[in-house]
Amino acid sequence: MKSNKTVTEVPLPKIFTQMFPKGEYPGSPSALQTTTAVYFVLSYSPFIVALLAKIVNEKEKKLTQSLQMMGMRTGPFWTAWFIVYCIMIAFVSIFGIGFGKAITVFPDGNFFLLWLLLMLYGISSEFSIKSMYSRTQNKTQMLFSMLMHLSIV
Repeated sequence: MKSNKTVTEVPLPKIFTQMFPKGEYPGSPSALQTTTAVYFVLSYSPFIVALLAKIVNEKEKKLTQSLQMMGMRTGPFWTAWFIVYCIMIAFVSIFGIGFGKAITVFPDGNFFLLWLLLMLYGISSEFSIKSMYSRTQNKTQMLFSMLMHLSIV
């Protein structure tokens, strides 16, 4: 079926672009600043190892089920773990950001935002893998693979 309507050309809009005024990049980071990023990631690994060892030990001995049989709910149990490790991670994060400010890794960074970023990273790394493994052998295999991955990244 043919149409008698003609197609009219639509004019293209006139767009102008301009570079955002930005200063010149001062240079590459020092070797200390580059390796500090690896140490920030690895500073949480002792807590991950300790937490996983304790949680897997509790799972093997079925301590959580024993506490549930005595009437304890799972919410207070995991809240206690959360509070203990949040306090530890908070101190590690404060120390890491203070160290980073001292050696000028974060010369213009906001202390609170950097602390919050490291705190959230620590919490997520601690509790994201807690329920994946139920045996000590699986836990050690996972820790080995995780540390190998971190060293490659």
